[in-house]
Amino acid sequence: MTQPGSGEQLGCTVYTQPLGAPRETTEWGDAQRRLGNYAPLEPEPPRPAWQPAADALVSAAAREEEAAELEALRQRRLSALRAAAQRPRHGALLFLPDAAAYTREVTAASLRCDVVLLVTRSGHAGCDAAQAALATIARRSSALKCLVCDAAAAVSGGRLPDSALPQLLLYRRGEVVLQHAGTAWAGPSHRHLTPEVLAAALDGTGRRVCVTVEEAAAAEEEAREAEGRRAAAAAVEEEGSDFEE
Repeated sequence: MTQPGSGEQLGCTVYTQPLGAPRETTEWGDAQRRLGNYAPLEPEPPRPAWQPAADALVSAAAREEEAAELEALRQRRLSALRAAAQRPRHGALLFLPDAAAYTREVTAASLRCDVVLLVTRSGHAGCDAAQAALATIARRSSALKCLVCDAAAAVSGGRLPDSALPQLLLYRRGEVVLQHAGTAWAGPSHRHLTPEVLAAALDGTGRRVCVTVEEAAAAEEEAREAEGRRAAAAAVEEEGSDFEE
């Protein structure tokens, strides 16, 4: 049997066969092998199975982690939007007509949202400054219910001295969490009682209250998630201590 040599290439076109077969041959060589004149070509050794590179695996894991984080962020956003839709929405300074509406509009309402009540007297410079500041906050903070009440209607059978006006009260869950009388707490003059100073006082009660409905709902959602993480961490720590024992 004749072995293929240089004559096989003479006057013939060399071509490449598909994977799994000898890679390079000629039409002449194939014809001679079919006649038994040439020995069969050695088959190409099998190629190793494809394996993704290590960095490709890392990239895939990173993409999956990023997708999970984005999905969690989307779910938090949807939850905050649903919560915001259920919250009472304000956005203007309201007037409390008389003491009879106090329980309904202030104490009971504070079970659903924070309520600011400003007790004023017409013609009082400090009251006018406080009312203007609170009106600005009310327009910016749709999650906060802002009320103003005349001192004569708020105090039945008595009269508040000018030094005790305006009265600023913040209600939360039926309780008074902030109370200021007069304007000295804001500065040496009633002119210091600006929206920014008033907002800082209201926000200094353990949480921000001068926010929109959407911001308040998002903050509550974040607080719930943080509480869940703390509870999970405490459970893991407790299981570890039980195992050590």
